[in-house]
Amino acid sequence: MNTPLPLNRTRHSDLRVGIVSTEEERLKAYAVRIAVYLEGQDCPWDEELDGNDQVATHVLAQLGGEPVGCIRLRFFAGFAKLERLAVRDSFRGRGYADPLVRFAMEHVARKGYHTLVLHAQSGRETFWEQYGFSRIAGRRAFDFSGVDYTEMAAALPHAADPVTLAWDA
Repeated sequence: MNTPLPLNRTRHSDLRVGIVSTEEERLKAYAVRIAVYLEGQDCPWDEELDGNDQVATHVLAQLGGEPVGCIRLRFFAGFAKLERLAVRDSFRGRGYADPLVRFAMEHVARKGYHTLVLHAQSGRETFWEQYGFSRIAGRRAFDFSGVDYTEMAAALPHAADPVTLAWDA
């Protein structure tokens, strides 16, 4: 696998990225996904907003309280999965996806996971490669909602401050 970029804190001091912890934040994350996937890519409702949302961790980026982008994370035995990266059209081209991805990768590493998997839209693999993702050997591209995807994985570094039994929070 490729060597990932360092997991630095966001360089966008005005952007707030964090774990969704309120119903309002959850609705903001859903609103971003509805705008990007349902409206922007004609993804069917039941494929985009599925039962996995209730058991996932959601990451939200906000600018002055305005939802900018989001990511969904799910955790499995031995690996985590990054899903549904979305940045609203009006905020694209400003580099806001980068702090979202870095925050998500750091969060997963702090939870003790060392492998992060995702399904990259065809043609967007290069974006993910800059974060250390590479195609999983032997896996074929697949179609979901009329879009081709490639399964990719990244090895995460050990977190400097992992969540452990001794963690005080």
